Order: sequence, then structure tokens, then C-alpha cells
Amino acid sequence: MSNKIKYNIGMLILITWLFGYTGVKFYYKDANKELQTTENSDFNLVVDYDLTLEEAIKAGCYNDVDSKYITEANFPKTKEESGKRKVCFNLYRFDKRMMSEEVVEEMSRDGYRPAGLRELLALGQRKLKLQKDLPIIALGAVSVKDQNNVSLWIDSLLLASDDLGWIKGCHFLAIKE
Repeated sequence: MSNKIKYNIGMLILITWLFGYTGVKFYYKDANKELQTTENSDFNLVVDYDLTLEEAIKAGCYNDVDSKYITEANFPKTKEESGKRKVCFNLYRFDKRMMSEEVVEEMSRDGYRPAGLRELLALGQRKLKLQKDLPIIALGAVSVKDQNNVSLWIDSLLLASDDLGWIKGCHFLAIKE
């Protein structure tokens, strides 16, 4: 893992520790206001799967992008990722440390799947305030190179790993099946 990724994960842990549950909850309430939903409610966005990663990243206006790792080669499109489609999103947040498998299991029980990279980028593009306020992880955006996931955190697009589990307060983007 590169020093930049370790630094970013360290900052995520530090900020979460400093703000604790109430800080994250405050942001989450703001996110619900931004999305015009209540907690655990669906919201719809159009995803343009035909955009290149470069175009989708540029549209999201991120201050920092781990462009060495977030590439078409590391995150190739699937067969299903083509055209423009209206997609039903939801954000999951847990009050405890969770492993990826546990989060995916919860999503599956509710009829959701983890969001992929292009879906995360569509959210970042359409909901600029949200991507600046919340740590949002796309468990379906898995690098073919090293199995890391992509996350949005404080206006940055980064790689992250759940080696020790995802810390309390992380948000997971889900797509209705």
C-alpha cells in the first residue's frame, strides 16, 4: 500500500475519532437534507455508464484523485455498464466497525447490491455537497490489481481497504437490485 493511501486512511481514522459519532451523524442529517430523503430512504440518479473514468472524475470536481490507481485498467467496465440509466441508490451507515462481507450481507437482505465505481462517480457528480461531507465507500468498486475499494472522502477520490474493518461512521453506497 502506498504512503499516500496510508496517509489518507490515517486521516479518515483521525477525523472520525475527533468528531466521533455525533459529528458523523450531523453530516448524515445534512446529507439527508441534501438528498431530500429521510434516513435509510432511496433516491434516484441517472448514471451515464458511457463516460470514461477521466470524464466522470472531472465532472465530480474532486480536489484529490488517486489517479495512479483509479484507472480504466484497474476498474474495467462490466457488460452491464453501458448507456444511461436511472438507478435507485441508498446509503448504509453502521454504528460499529464492519467488514465488507457483513455490509454486503446487510445490503443483500434488503434487496441491494454494493455500488460500483461509475455509480459512486455519478453520486459525486450530482451531489457535490454530499461527496464533500461524508466518507462514502463503493464496495462494488474493487480494483482488479489489489482488491482495494474506492471511496469518496472530503472531496477526494481514494483507494481504501477494510483490512481491519470499516470504522464506525463510514457510509456505503448501495444500488437497488
